[in-house]
Amino acid sequence: MIRLVDSNGQLIRENVSLTVSSIRTDFNSVAPFIERTETSGSYTFSIYMTSRMVVSAVAPNYNPVRKELLLEPSSEENITIDIVMHPRSGLRLMGYNVQDGWKHSELQIENFTNWVKKYDPDIILFCELNNNVQDETAIRTDEELLALSKQWGHDYATILKDWGYPTGITSRYEITDIEKVQLNTQPETGYRVHGFIQAKCEGLDLFAAHLSSQDKRTREIEAEEIARRASLVSYAVVSGDMNTDSRIDESFVPNGYFQSNHWYERVNEYSVMDKFLDAGLKDAFWLASTTYKASFPADRDYATLDQLGLRLDYMLLTPALAPRCDFFDILNVSYTRTGSDHFPTFMHLELND
Repeated sequence: MIRLVDSNGQLIRENVSLTVSSIRTDFNSVAPFIERTETSGSYTFSIYMTSRMVVSAVAPNYNPVRKELLLEPSSEENITIDIVMHPRSGLRLMGYNVQDGWKHSELQIENFTNWVKKYDPDIILFCELNNNVQDETAIRTDEELLALSKQWGHDYATILKDWGYPTGITSRYEITDIEKVQLNTQPETGYRVHGFIQAKCEGLDLFAAHLSSQDKRTREIEAEEIARRASLVSYAVVSGDMNTDSRIDESFVPNGYFQSNHWYERVNEYSVMDKFLDAGLKDAFWLASTTYKASFPADRDYATLDQLGLRLDYMLLTPALAPRCDFFDILNVSYTRTGSDHFPTFMHLELND
């Protein structure tokens, strides 16, 4: 039995988004097992063999918790595991590639708005707020994005550009020092960048990035510039769909599967992420996990699939900020399997002590 309790040991009887995932031994990767909104403060489930599991709990009024467990079946007594949740503090950040501006669907936007309130992020860093259509779903200005973000409680918003594949940031706190950057890579590579936003919010330097899907050298150039800028400040968060692999991931996946189980017959590349890692930035995913988890594609059954999927979506932290990260997850839940072709990332930073 899992008990969701506060710091006084009392059951939490508010809506808690509870997920229990299994860890596949072949890939050392996470696959969905149980997902529910729990209001009773406890949940009981059965296992029939030794199992490695991940429990994640998120509630509006408490800090999120993620815990990796090794569970042994017992015929004699129930095993009780307490998941202790502390009162809400610090900041919650979400990164999300929303696939062609929520596929230009008002229903998709409505579904996102209803779902994201369960996680209640303070800041969201978006990719693909696409505006290359001429209809009422197109978002081309900060004011248009703000009108939308108010639906999930964010009174501040900025979007990179009024064409193509823009990134964007929405927040319940003021966003300042906004710089919208589009490097000129075409003379060297023949390809344009999507561009990125650098801005300040609640003591953080935020980078909303989306690296090119077309060309590795274009990705490298933009990654190097973002890493250079981030390394100049103490508290920076770089978030986005980087369209590339990380060599760190390979070290956590056994038996050579990381090399052989990829999509589209693509060859692993590490030089792009190395630009960030060599600048000292820390991958928030591996601050909280010892198991691999895909962020793309979202419409696959990772419990039975014989391939890993790709982790393309990252949040990277400066060394001074990394110790403040006490929760990170890639949200593979029922809504996100259909809401986009990418899963969102979700992070908690404890900044209040």
